[in-house]
Amino acid sequence: MKRLKVLCSLCLCALVAFSGCAQSTGQTDSSQAGSAGEAQTHESAADTAALRMLTPPDGVYVTTGMGTQEGYYLLEAQQGGGQNMKYIDFATAKLIYLSNDPSALHTTEADTSWMEQSAAFLFVLNEKLYCTATDFSGATVIFEISPTGNDRRQVLKLPGNLSMKKGLATDGVNLYTTLDAVNEQMQLTSALYCLSPETGEVTLLQELGEADLLYGADGNCLYFKCTDVLDGQDGLKAESTLKAYSLQNKSLETIFSWPEGSNCGAIRNGCFYYFTYEDGTLYALNLTTKETVTLAQDLPNTGSMDGIYFDDIRDNHFLYWLVQPSDEPEKRVCETYGVDLESGACSQVTLHGGFETGEYLPIVWETDNEFLVQYSREPQKVMLTAPDGSQYESETSVVQYALIAKADFWQDKPNYRLVGRIDQ
Repeated sequence: MKRLKVLCSLCLCALVAFSGCAQSTGQTDSSQAGSAGEAQTHESAADTAALRMLTPPDGVYVTTGMGTQEGYYLLEAQQGGGQNMKYIDFATAKLIYLSNDPSALHTTEADTSWMEQSAAFLFVLNEKLYCTATDFSGATVIFEISPTGNDRRQVLKLPGNLSMKKGLATDGVNLYTTLDAVNEQMQLTSALYCLSPETGEVTLLQELGEADLLYGADGNCLYFKCTDVLDGQDGLKAESTLKAYSLQNKSLETIFSWPEGSNCGAIRNGCFYYFTYEDGTLYALNLTTKETVTLAQDLPNTGSMDGIYFDDIRDNHFLYWLVQPSDEPEKRVCETYGVDLESGACSQVTLHGGFETGEYLPIVWETDNEFLVQYSREPQKVMLTAPDGSQYESETSVVQYALIAKADFWQDKPNYRLVGRIDQ
């Protein structure tokens, strides 16, 4: 992949370059959904698909951006409404606006980093920057945007009865997501769709259950976590199943099931890694052979899902937190553990950045050698405009980001590179 980066000068005057990104000022508004047979771009991609998730399974409203090896794109909401598109350059450890004028007031439409519409998620695909948003009619749209915010053009618009709320995956060309709709009987329905930023096509692939969650992507399959309530001898119980949808076979296959609330996990590297709450065991289910192996046993746990929070698979480690709440914040305990997926070794991480000791250190993104983390939240004073036009000062807080080498993270060495903000 060509280098995709933003350069920041020493005087913090942002000069942004995006290699291989074609510029266009035209607009495309496609709101016509087609059948599976009409999506030729989807058909051709299915044979060589290398699917991956762009968002966490919980969807496009859980995170605001994604990164590359060179930097991280994000949306930052303003207290008075609206959002700014920003970029963290890893080489200089600077947070800059995606603006064609770094000295401009970044809260008006004249500034190219400003988005008055309700934007949700920035992502990079085929060396181009995209943003999902809700337009003023309430429809979900996708924009293609240059790195300075210029040449913003709408490349796709969902039909009015469809909404994007959940996970987003890609094969490198198309997007795959579950879309919700309300049918004629006013019932909520859900289905898997293929979205093409190149053509604007919206293609139905597979009907799903209302609670089905796009859980992961690997090879040429999309994986869904489906939860059903069953009536058994001991009363109602919830059961979860892992289902695989093959882009080649266009079929949905159940490959694993478990009692709902009994484990947490993620799909990566051709496996479903899952941690059982009851006994603290980490398993790996091979998605091809369907064989399960035990990676680690007797891991730190609470005996139930209460107080256990799965983060993600980071640097080939299964990362999770144990939280013991307390009415007294200073007595709250949060422990972070990472299980090496190769050796099964478990190590505790005691770093908490600028947060209190009872907090965990959120990881936002990772490169080959570093983690981007939310180091702390810092107070910030802002000027807002009242309905009568007068200005007044208010106080909010902003995220202080930092970079830390992976080796330092796992060895509990607090060698952070704090990310400087150009608005300070």
